[in-house]
Amino acid sequence: MDTHIQDEKLTVTFHGYTNNIQKINAIARHLDIITIADLLTFYPLRYEKQYAFKDIQSISINHGIVRLYGYLSHINIKVTRNKKKYLQGTFQDKTGSIQLIWFKKIQWFFKYLKVGSYFTITGYLRTNDGLLSVIHPHIAFSIPKKTQQFMPIYSKGDMLKKNAISNQWIQEKILQILTQKKISENLPHYVLQQYYLQDRTTALYNIHQPKNEILLQKAKQRLKFEELFYLQLSILLVKKQYKKLPAKILLKTDLLKKFYTQHLQFTLTDAQKKVIRSIYQDLKSGYQMNRLLQGDVGSGKTIVAFFSMLIAIDNGTQVVLMAPTTLLAEQHYQNILNYCRYLDITVAILTGNTKPKQKRAIITALALGNIDIIMGTHALISEDVQFKCLGLAVIDEQHRFGVKQRANLWKKNNKDKPPHMLIMTATPIPRTLAMTLYGDLDLAIIDDKPLGRIPIKTYHFYENYRLKVFNAIQKQISQGYQAYIIYPLIEESEKLQYKYLIEGYEAIKRFFKDIPISIVHGKMHAQDKAQEMEKFVQGKTKIMVSTTVIEVGIHVDNATVILIENAERFGLAQLHQLRGRVGRSQKQSYCYLMTDYKISSEGKSRMQIMVQTQDGFKIAQEDMNIRGPGDIMGTQQSGIINLKIADICTDESILLQVRAIVQKIIAEDACLTQQKHSMVKSYMNYINQKQTLAKIG
Repeated sequence: MDTHIQDEKLTVTFHGYTNNIQKINAIARHLDIITIADLLTFYPLRYEKQYAFKDIQSISINHGIVRLYGYLSHINIKVTRNKKKYLQGTFQDKTGSIQLIWFKKIQWFFKYLKVGSYFTITGYLRTNDGLLSVIHPHIAFSIPKKTQQFMPIYSKGDMLKKNAISNQWIQEKILQILTQKKISENLPHYVLQQYYLQDRTTALYNIHQPKNEILLQKAKQRLKFEELFYLQLSILLVKKQYKKLPAKILLKTDLLKKFYTQHLQFTLTDAQKKVIRSIYQDLKSGYQMNRLLQGDVGSGKTIVAFFSMLIAIDNGTQVVLMAPTTLLAEQHYQNILNYCRYLDITVAILTGNTKPKQKRAIITALALGNIDIIMGTHALISEDVQFKCLGLAVIDEQHRFGVKQRANLWKKNNKDKPPHMLIMTATPIPRTLAMTLYGDLDLAIIDDKPLGRIPIKTYHFYENYRLKVFNAIQKQISQGYQAYIIYPLIEESEKLQYKYLIEGYEAIKRFFKDIPISIVHGKMHAQDKAQEMEKFVQGKTKIMVSTTVIEVGIHVDNATVILIENAERFGLAQLHQLRGRVGRSQKQSYCYLMTDYKISSEGKSRMQIMVQTQDGFKIAQEDMNIRGPGDIMGTQQSGIINLKIADICTDESILLQVRAIVQKIIAEDACLTQQKHSMVKSYMNYINQKQTLAKIG
């Protein structure tokens, strides 16, 4: 499609068609369809197979669903014996007539349908008072096309119905554009040949006007390929730019070797060693590292990050670690402080709870270079926080931060060179989602657990097994261990959530008599919440009753059992994160999932998956298959994966093909200057211009 045609507004395209202006304005308001490109990529949600047209005289009650073309010869509102109104019309063709009946929207149809008007009806054939009838027929005001076998069904809300916008109207406007405008190709000819793809015009025609299933599937294949092609091209071009950004060369590893040989009290896994080697290669390359470190719950990401910090400090630079919550920042602070107790390294923490006087002292020390590692929350990106020489920025649970918040760390360096970036997540991300959301980052995965970890035994119980579960928890506590009991967040009502938690807490106190219990919930002051958690961490309380506030950040090796109430209210990823609060030592741990009998089949499926596997990546894949990528990553990244036709859950094979060809193109022609890539460059310019205008808007 030519660039100038891409942005041509529909009001210009259909100028002079006054009867269309109201409808064009309606789809602009309700579907954000403004330009030709918007309308052509407004793909059908589904397709209904067309039934062959029949003459009225040839049909009988045995035909079931029928499709007829004719005109309305009579229509009238009638009343039943029970004084209920209904609408009855007579529909005719040259061979005979049948009844049409409506029990709903009577006044609307009576006003909308005109005697003498021709239209197509589709519906289930019935008898009414001995006469053949169709109740609530599907109506299409269009001349029937006997060759079309698939009827596209587009998104159509109530507001569109009020503007009399039908599937046929949308289809007709798209067909008008396809026949009157020149649609330029935007994929290289050799790519079309290599992957046996339809050209763009043919694909758009076949997605909106499919004649058979084979052509429809080929159109989908082509348009999915195109959509993923430009998504991956955009991502990998950004990655190419990252690779060009000069950063401080970090070569020295004396501090790392000293800690590894003299003070490390456990054995690193092969996966941890491999990741550390990859990070070191990045740090000494002279270009900015942008690496995403994925690791399942309890896989040992923090120690890998610490080894990276040692390299940065050994080369005369500072390190920042930013976490999404105060609790998680403090947990990191304690862990890093523990690792540094034998080393001459200065560690500090800065959060919203830091007192003003202490904060001023920390900010001054950072600017002078007297602090080697600073941990904290969003407080770290405030304008008054500056570094003498920031060499490495580590971001934990990165999906909880916005892009701007992460980018603000780049500006913290007084030097011209940006800091190296290590982004960590304990939320396993399926491969296709990682390639889509974080394709601009180098991926490192810790795919094994520390040595000696025993798999957590997971069970699903219904409510009538509560006493059995409580007895199992009691047994663990009697052996000197601790337990979590987790209640779900109830979004509909904070009061209901609080009431539910407190009622559960009272029941737990009655059963577990004389056992000290901590409780944490959203209505508590931050200081009280921290105190309750600290009691549990120190072992002063044996049971932690909480909402999902403990999902990340609280590590208590002595906790061996977790009970998750109403587990069907949680997503798979969240259940997996919660389960990861136990099993962090060499003690056998247990996870009990408690649900009511009345749970959906999807809920039962989630419970079954949790019982069967502890592989976070398998769980993440299942979670994405069930809920979709937008939901599992939240609103921060949802815009990136707002694809119109491709589905990263089911189109992995296409995504892998696309990524391979895009990587090859960038390797040989990153600036897209070769003639064979001219249409790609033109279309990329169009996309970038459109994104810029959208941001301005």
